[in-house]
Amino acid sequence: MMGEQEYGIYIYALNWIYLLVLFSKMGLDTALLRFVPQYLVKGKQAEAYGIITRAFQMTGMISVLAGTVLAAVVLTFVGTKGDNLTITFLYGAALLPLISLLKISQSVIQSLKRVVFAQTLEGIFIPLALMVVVMAGYKAGVFIAAPFVMASMVGIVTLALLFSWAFISRISLLFNTRIKKNFEVRLWVRTAVPFMLISGMLMLLSYLDTIMVGVLVNPTQAGIYSVASRIAMFTAFVLGTLNNAVAPFISGYIADDNYEAVQNILARITLVSFIFACLFGLVLYSWGMDILAVFSSSFVAGYFPLLVLLVGHLINTGSGSVGLLMNLSGKQDVAVLFIAGALIINVALNFLLIPRHGMVGASIATAISIAAWNVGLAVYIKRHLGVDTTILSVWRLLQ
Repeated sequence: MMGEQEYGIYIYALNWIYLLVLFSKMGLDTALLRFVPQYLVKGKQAEAYGIITRAFQMTGMISVLAGTVLAAVVLTFVGTKGDNLTITFLYGAALLPLISLLKISQSVIQSLKRVVFAQTLEGIFIPLALMVVVMAGYKAGVFIAAPFVMASMVGIVTLALLFSWAFISRISLLFNTRIKKNFEVRLWVRTAVPFMLISGMLMLLSYLDTIMVGVLVNPTQAGIYSVASRIAMFTAFVLGTLNNAVAPFISGYIADDNYEAVQNILARITLVSFIFACLFGLVLYSWGMDILAVFSSSFVAGYFPLLVLLVGHLINTGSGSVGLLMNLSGKQDVAVLFIAGALIINVALNFLLIPRHGMVGASIATAISIAAWNVGLAVYIKRHLGVDTTILSVWRLLQ
């Protein structure tokens, strides 16, 4: 409905927004998943409420500041002439604090073991609501330009955020000001900063290729590549979903030093996830061109990059829940080093390959970097934690 040019502008701006969201929440969303279940297991409700409160406060202040700076930068360096790129970025600046706070809300809900609702907001409600708004506008004869879609996102995410706060109020006493709260801010921030670096670098690995295609080629090619990239990411959908579901339980098992239970859970997750990834990979190999053609004939150019990215995500899925286990076991500092190395590889290969090979070069760079950090962490976890997260752990299940 948008066409490749308007979609390219929208997705280019949205990728920048999500990168800034990562720094706005400072890794506190992941810190919540680690600390809240452990506090509740140990009966430290005051500390659990304390970290939740500070996470909302700190993320809110930083994200509003980041959105303001983004708007100022856009108006200063892009201009005020009212073109679609400028307007889209300005709506994105308003969207930034809303998404940041929604991420914190989701982590709070998930840490309280209400996983389904936590994933429903961003995974189902927001995309479906956006589809309804865009389709209604299209039927009404509205030109579906990038600013229209970004403005729609602002309204929809606002609703999702309000729903999340209402749900948190119903399942906890968080917003009761009379509830005692203890604050261990130094511990939380010291732990959250590596989480922020990990999340930031992983997001860069996921979206930097699209941004660099937009910068080194053009936003239209970035839009085509982004569709191929997002379809390929769905290969690891089951792995990500199951990780979100079991994170509070694994955190509790680690607090009890029960790594045998951790091994059993992760082995089953990897097996289920890898089977789905292989089946989905066959679908993409067989009908990938037809799937891309749904967007328009010009998107078929993303087929070969799609297959290359598919290989990287298959290796990711076969390596298992390496990032989750490193974060929850307190090994986040080591994970930073592995992912930083992969990011350096990614940037270097993107600069080398994109000018020569365009979208294909970006896909090769991303697939190599994805494989590098996943395999590296899987080997580290096996040696230092004694847990096999990879698809090879299926033999343990059979025994």
